Amino acid sequence: MAQVDWTPVNSQSDLEALDRAICWEDSNVLEAYTTHAVAPGLPTDVSRSGYGHGNLYVLMNETCNKRGVVELAFLEVNQLGANALTHLHLRGRIDSLKRVEVLTCRGEFLLPCARVAFRYPGWMPFRQGYYQRSWSADEDRLE
Repeated sequence: MAQVDWTPVNSQSDLEALDRAICWEDSNVLEAYTTHAVAPGLPTDVSRSGYGHGNLYVLMNETCNKRGVVELAFLEVNQLGANALTHLHLRGRIDSLKRVEVLTCRGEFLLPCARVAFRYPGWMPFRQGYYQRSWSADEDRLE
């Protein structure tokens, strides 16, 4: 399986471009997991809080652009808002330290984190168990 490089989100325009590139209405979370481990190739210039928040990795189908799947990495996630993974999007803001605040339509925190990165691994087959825990949209929680 070929390694696909991560692309970091470094600016507000990067965040907006990624948000526009993914057809959120037709995409859904396939799997997600949290860990304190940082995947190889992710940005190292992360403004960590010192509280040891975990990293959230999300695998989504992305059919609008025929890229197959998109993998998102949210580093140092401060909180995971209600319905964050069932209504995922990237509308929000990024500050000068590259911290990202994904917000709800009411301006409430949905998914604040220290950094965001993504990659399009295409339709490459993932080994069973590639993601350690499956997302259960019916129960709106990580298993």
